[in-house]
Amino acid sequence: MRLLFLGDLVGYGADPVAVLDRVADEVERGAVVVRGNHDAAVVDAGADTMNRTAEAAVGWTRERLQARHLAFLAGLPLTVQEGDRLFVHASAEVPAEWTYVSDPVRAGQSLAATDATYVFCGHVHEPMLYHATAARRATRRVG
Repeated sequence: MRLLFLGDLVGYGADPVAVLDRVADEVERGAVVVRGNHDAAVVDAGADTMNRTAEAAVGWTRERLQARHLAFLAGLPLTVQEGDRLFVHASAEVPAEWTYVSDPVRAGQSLAATDATYVFCGHVHEPMLYHATAARRATRRVG
């Protein structure tokens, strides 16, 4: 079994140190991990891109992490491509803008931005599967 971590390792849970230690161990075993917007916010102390609650969680998290944890987060890539698979936290169109893939239009933009056949995205907040038609138009696929 191979694990994939699609970002936002920190910013939500009560024990970011334990999470990062575990993910770092899994990376050594071959897991794939990409940076999420909460991970980036913890590293970039001057960024003001979230609501107050999220900013408070980011600050709280930052206070608990050691230098090695911050270095781990800073070193995470925005994307990892392996063959026909792309792993990314937000849209593949411009990963660092943290665009949500929340509808067929955004999914189509994400799919069109890469030559990957499969795009795995973690910044969706709702499990969803989109597929592109022969005309490269994305449609939502439900159960």
